[in-house]
Amino acid sequence: MVFIVTCTIFFPAHHRIALSQSPTTQTQKVESEDARVDRAGTWSKQTAGAASSGSYLYGGGGANDSLGLHFYGSTVEIIYVSGPQLGTLAIEVDGTVLRTVITAADVTAYNQSAKINYLSDEWHTVRVYAQEGGTVAIDAFVANLDAPPPTFVDPTANPDRPAGSSAGATTPPANPAPSADTVRAPRLAELGHILINEVDADGPDAVELFNPTTAAVNITGWQVRIYYNNALDVTWTLPTFALYPGAYVTLYESAGSNTGTALYYNQNTNIEMDLNGAVALVTNSNTGVDFFRWGGSTINPTAPDTWSGSPTFTYNSAQSLGRNEQNDDDNSSTDWFAQCPTLGKANDACLVLNEFYVGGTDAVEIFNPTSTTITLTGYQFTSYSSVTTVDGTYTFPAASIPAGGYVVISEAAGTNTATTFYANFNFAWNAGDGGGLLTTGVGGSVVDFARWGSTTVAPAGAGWFGGALPVAGTDESSLQRRPSSEDGDRTSDFCFHLVSLGTLNRPCVVINEIYGGDPDGVEIYNASLAAYTLTGFQVIIYDYDGTAGVNFVFPAFTLNPMSYVRVFEGVGTNTAAVLFGGGSLGWIAGDSGAAQLYNEGSNGVDFVRLGSNNTLGLNGANFISPNAPVFPTLVNASTVGRNTSGGDFDEGADWCVQPITPGYSNYGCPARLAVFAPSLNYVSLVDSTANPPAPNAYLSYGSGSPAATANGQWVMGDWDGDGRQTPGVYVTSGASAGVFYTTNDVGATPNWTATWFGLFAGVAGNQPVVGRFAVTANDCLGVMDSQNFPPYGTAFALYYTCVTSGGNPAKTVQWNSVLLPDSGGFSGTFQFGAGDFDGNGIDSIACRRGTYITWSNTNPNTVNGTFPNAQYFASPVAGSNNFVVGDFDNNGVDSFGLFFPASNGTVYFKNDLAFNSGAIPGSQTVGLPIGTATTATTWKGY
Repeated sequence: MVFIVTCTIFFPAHHRIALSQSPTTQTQKVESEDARVDRAGTWSKQTAGAASSGSYLYGGGGANDSLGLHFYGSTVEIIYVSGPQLGTLAIEVDGTVLRTVITAADVTAYNQSAKINYLSDEWHTVRVYAQEGGTVAIDAFVANLDAPPPTFVDPTANPDRPAGSSAGATTPPANPAPSADTVRAPRLAELGHILINEVDADGPDAVELFNPTTAAVNITGWQVRIYYNNALDVTWTLPTFALYPGAYVTLYESAGSNTGTALYYNQNTNIEMDLNGAVALVTNSNTGVDFFRWGGSTINPTAPDTWSGSPTFTYNSAQSLGRNEQNDDDNSSTDWFAQCPTLGKANDACLVLNEFYVGGTDAVEIFNPTSTTITLTGYQFTSYSSVTTVDGTYTFPAASIPAGGYVVISEAAGTNTATTFYANFNFAWNAGDGGGLLTTGVGGSVVDFARWGSTTVAPAGAGWFGGALPVAGTDESSLQRRPSSEDGDRTSDFCFHLVSLGTLNRPCVVINEIYGGDPDGVEIYNASLAAYTLTGFQVIIYDYDGTAGVNFVFPAFTLNPMSYVRVFEGVGTNTAAVLFGGGSLGWIAGDSGAAQLYNEGSNGVDFVRLGSNNTLGLNGANFISPNAPVFPTLVNASTVGRNTSGGDFDEGADWCVQPITPGYSNYGCPARLAVFAPSLNYVSLVDSTANPPAPNAYLSYGSGSPAATANGQWVMGDWDGDGRQTPGVYVTSGASAGVFYTTNDVGATPNWTATWFGLFAGVAGNQPVVGRFAVTANDCLGVMDSQNFPPYGTAFALYYTCVTSGGNPAKTVQWNSVLLPDSGGFSGTFQFGAGDFDGNGIDSIACRRGTYITWSNTNPNTVNGTFPNAQYFASPVAGSNNFVVGDFDNNGVDSFGLFFPASNGTVYFKNDLAFNSGAIPGSQTVGLPIGTATTATTWKGY
């Protein structure tokens, strides 16, 4: 996309550059054919009198077809065409799909609208495309292309000047640290200038620039100088161009049409990653801004920039040279590594060592965080133990790892599969020492490295920062990378947890609650299994106005596993549970704010933003919009807290308003709806309890389930113990009858696990019920069976297993006897659910028939279930409906609801378990986000 930017040059005393702004910041319509729209793939212009400006763009059906626009503010609207042969429109903002829209219709209609209006007031990038190989027709965008008055940027000053200068970043108050020479605050200096972020030598050669600052920067006339064999190779001069906050622009040697994210120079370079080279970025007044050299080059940067070192790399056509963290700029060779090409977005290691299991049979997990399948053939993994002992090296046979996929190397002997490989030598690890090195092969480059405990080995080309990793209290645990896959080659990337090989890891140390009632502050939680040293860690808490009200550095402090510590404003006596960070905060109900946690090496550990706060995270502290909610009305009784089921995904959906729980587990967030269209194999996860939910609260997608049948009965559960609920479906007819399919993925996926139950002939049907039926890390799978039991009525039995790895595991049976029989005056279809109705942490069975519900508080592992409890629940509206169970008011106890698809997708629910309290049921209308919805269940959000 090409931005039309008017630039006015001022020459006051400090020669500052300002970008001129329109007098208003109102939205404007941008036609899809406009040059400011970034176009990828194949699009054809179609003429139609009813379309905006008389035409629209029609996608070619390719996987790479997309349109993008850079805009400012909280709202963007997509004007599209609906009609025959059209598919599902995905609307992605800043790399996250916030809404999907089914555009298929019997009759063509123009000027259809989809709006997202809950974004933070900052620069965003929207991208629209068709899901699953279909095609869409886009007419126009409606958005604000202007920003508020800009922050002045002084490109002639020292690029490594402290933040808080003319770069527009705010320097927090001085640390209340006991000793300045023992504490290192997060480096804010790198936010003062544009960075060279990536260099790609695999044709066409390219150089990526990144703006990590809080202001748009005018880079018109700046130069990128490329050196080869210690001599200037080419000079690329930038045209009229503004690089917006958080934005990237890539400069290519090839020919092409310039856009807002790509500039073309039609001038070949000699960039080779395995030979000597250098890249310099200088202003139009010849002031050095950033620099990088490699391969033995002796070229020096332009003053005042500095540089030390000249790293060497092995040629690999599948890799580029990237900055090791997108905001890390030490002006040295340690800033850079060989990575997967990520031009136009945040840098990413190709592969990471994601988990080390130190149990009976040691194993290491490798994770591919990229969007591309990576070949592993010839890659090597070396195991270390004790202090520097080499246990052995395993070389991969012909193998690959899919995008977002995992492979595991076991120390045992065995037959390799696509996801598990056997090294057949001892990894002599334990909780107190060990390490691993992944390389691209003999003589190849380092891919990733980690060590823990007393191990101090430092292989050539591998970096490691920080002290020894914490030691777990048991060898039956695993060392896991944080769920965000942060790879700073640092201690704080990892913690010890229950084993999760092949699945998403669990959180480590996190910000857990934010308190808006006096005293204001935050709670830190050690979610891992090992004591965690917080000495030198830093907490920065931002007030309602965006200023840093508390800036606290931990003194000598260790947080025990599964324990909490609160950091408050002001002064007081520190204890093991409460620390006082000085400063002050003025939070009240409805306020925004933010909190950041950094380790002793200034690496981001956790970050959360509330309301409209737009604070930028540094050094790996990332947060994905939309933000967490603002402070609640009752700030002294409620808090903004992390969802207990959601883990740590660095996004607003991790958080909700909930009762204050200082020093113990959070309540979590209220139940949400998951809506299904079984005949279409579609899922829509609604991650909000608002009525109606905001547009960005929906994640709708074709599931990819092998159970594409109207008889598939859908559920949600945590099948792998990662704290995240994902879909499952039980099939009662056809070739797959009796199979329970589950997936640990959200979104269209081929990865489904089949567990055999074989129950599909019950006289009252066979319905799935899932829940925490035992003290396990994951939810259990259950199916209700039924038979006639004359003369009493229909009798039921629960068959369940907590083994969710597939196959035909043994089932536990609970006899539930006759429930709500005809002889008792009950009538209607039997419907079942499961929930925790007494707050003991174990789910049990509930049965609904007609206007009555009965439930048990007997644990499912008890042979005979009893059902002494009942509730009268008359249907509030007419129409077919299905029974749902969930904690709708977030009080820790489940209750009952009825979902009516024909009433615009409305659920009516009660928040009590009284027989007939007379309370008017609550409700939420979610609409029909996937065009139709025939069933629903509850889930706990991300």
